[in-house]
Amino acid sequence: FFFQAEDGIRDPLWSRGLGDVYKRQVNTFTQTSILNTLLALQQNKRCADCKSLGPLWASTNFGTFICISCSGYHRKLGTHVTKVRSVNLDKWTQDLLDIYKNMNLSLIHI
Repeated sequence: FFFQAEDGIRDPLWSRGLGDVYKRQVNTFTQTSILNTLLALQQNKRCADCKSLGPLWASTNFGTFICISCSGYHRKLGTHVTKVRSVNLDKWTQDLLDIYKNMNLSLIHI
């Protein structure tokens, strides 16, 4: 893809807008550190759906960690119901990490 502002007047606005997007990106080390800390919590050691050990996927609509098997079921439901992200393979935004850090995940695991 190649993006370009239409004229010199819009160029600063375009650059500023792109800069805001990049500011919200998280480096891989920080993302891994935060997610591993969350996964180490007792309430996140099991899949929120089937209770299997070691979930490495997340349903970002529900704020839960799930196993790869359940992530497949979530994907089949469609993105209008649930959005699935890999803990290891996908890039997470700072906003999404903040939501996960601040949520009380133990309420969901009843």
